[in-house]
Amino acid sequence: MQKDPAVAATVMWNIAKDIAEHGDNTTTRSALEGALECMERMNADKSLRGAKGTPASWTARSLLKTMLECRMALARLETDKEKTATIYVGALCEFLGIEQESINSLKRYSDPISLDAAASTLNGLIPRKFANTEDIDQATSTIEEVASGLLSFSDGQRNSQTAHMGIALFFLLHTFAITKGLPDTAFKTILVIGQAFTALGFEYLQCDCALILIDKHWQQNAAKSTVARAITRSLVMGDLVRTRNILDKAKERWSESWIEYLAKVVDQSIDADTHWLEFDARDEWLSVCAAASMSLDITIRSLVDTCLSVILADYTFYTPISG
Repeated sequence: MQKDPAVAATVMWNIAKDIAEHGDNTTTRSALEGALECMERMNADKSLRGAKGTPASWTARSLLKTMLECRMALARLETDKEKTATIYVGALCEFLGIEQESINSLKRYSDPISLDAAASTLNGLIPRKFANTEDIDQATSTIEEVASGLLSFSDGQRNSQTAHMGIALFFLLHTFAITKGLPDTAFKTILVIGQAFTALGFEYLQCDCALILIDKHWQQNAAKSTVARAITRSLVMGDLVRTRNILDKAKERWSESWIEYLAKVVDQSIDADTHWLEFDARDEWLSVCAAASMSLDITIRSLVDTCLSVILADYTFYTPISG
């Protein structure tokens, strides 16, 4: 290890991978720690990386990737959740080339729009290019594992700083995926974030995730239905102001008549226009459905029916149109 860290790191890394298959965690951890010690020395001194072309030679890229794999393996072997979280975050920071304080700064934000903006700023500070497809895949899978791990360690506690950090890292994954040309990954990440907010008891923040979908993922096939569900949830919660915010944003992209109609219903409810709500709201919705019969998705129609059954319950007997 002292005289030839390139050879020692190669041997111990291979030993760790082989022994791990047999479930010997103690020996695996020892081999990983020894390999990581050698890798860190090589990372600090290029002359120790071995002669180019020899079986034990290390390039900067292979060193970076293997150091991450080594740290992540050590994190998975750790039984203490707090220590695992620390190793996870440290491994991610080392791999991305950013200071841990940069990630900790995300704790200052709580709502989806602010978190997404802060994560986008942090993503722009990542010095490594990750232009290679394999490197991008490793980066995305690592951010996802760390974020998922931190969320799971919170045990569903809504005030857990670990949970908040996990969600913040999912926002980092979202913006990283967008900049690397992975729209499907970015879209799915926002859905995961929404589910995480709901699991922690912040359903209203899941509704706010619709604003990001409208702004950045409107081309995704499932985006409209997902946004419509967010509108429904916010109405069921009785949060008309949040509903109107989502509707106003949706109208920038949506030209269908039903979204205009639903915005009108919400506005009339906020303004307490009981006359229109009681006598004309349902008839107007029938007209909208008839006019949009060829284009109004049955899922969206059902969701709007749910919205109306909630919002018109105090004014008139409402029978869902979609059956």
